[in-house]
Amino acid sequence: MIIGRRCAVGILALAAFAPVAHAEDDARAILRSTSDYLAKQQTFSATFNTDIEVVTTDLQKIQFASSGQVAVSRPNKVHAARTGGFADVEMIFDGKQLTIHSKDAKSFARMDVPGTIDELVVKLESDGHALPGADLLLSNVYDALNAGVVDAKHIGTGVIGGVECEHLAFRNADTDWQLWVRTGAEPIPCKYVITSKAVTGAPPNIRLSSIPGVQRQRMISRSYRLPTASRWTRRKCPISTIFRKEPANDQAHETCRPGRRSSYHPPCR
Repeated sequence: MIIGRRCAVGILALAAFAPVAHAEDDARAILRSTSDYLAKQQTFSATFNTDIEVVTTDLQKIQFASSGQVAVSRPNKVHAARTGGFADVEMIFDGKQLTIHSKDAKSFARMDVPGTIDELVVKLESDGHALPGADLLLSNVYDALNAGVVDAKHIGTGVIGGVECEHLAFRNADTDWQLWVRTGAEPIPCKYVITSKAVTGAPPNIRLSSIPGVQRQRMISRSYRLPTASRWTRRKCPISTIFRKEPANDQAHETCRPGRRSSYHPPCR
């Protein structure tokens, strides 16, 4: 097949220019720098694009794409939203309660989860909820990501969204993951790819059973295109402009009911 031959030639040509991985210490040092930088950002917001790739029973790869945004105020406030072809969901955490608003299903759920963002992530993961990407919101990104790493490589540099980045590759027992970190004084993570070695079942929040031929599949990777410099914004405004003060009565999340707007206020510019 002509296309197959051309692809093979292209792959061989690219292989000739493949970068040589640097020392493991370099990868961990860069990961440490981005962790320290993120920990210093007390309030920030970001946009992201995410792709989830699965393999169907007939070995066809299918990718599902969505976009979203997140606003964080450390230590205990976060608002996140994600919109795609199979989900339109919003999450609000105010340090006391967690609200999940499913816009497409016109419903919401609320639970008491007092504590910090770190404690929220631990609680949800201990309850069996997969939260890939949430590591980047923790107070110590390095400890969270470096836990269980058996191999680390600094591949070299790459360009994400026109921004030069350091390309890091890590291996755990059950996943391989890569991180692209912006070069320079602001080591912002710009892309995060997680490849599962042995994960079965549908990814969370995606109703794959409604798609013919995709009832049973194996998820092989998640890709998060994170904000570049123009879309990762440090906030210096009062948190009251990001999160509305909750009423004292039980109507705190009344605005999340179907047909009404969320209680979240967009961050100041």
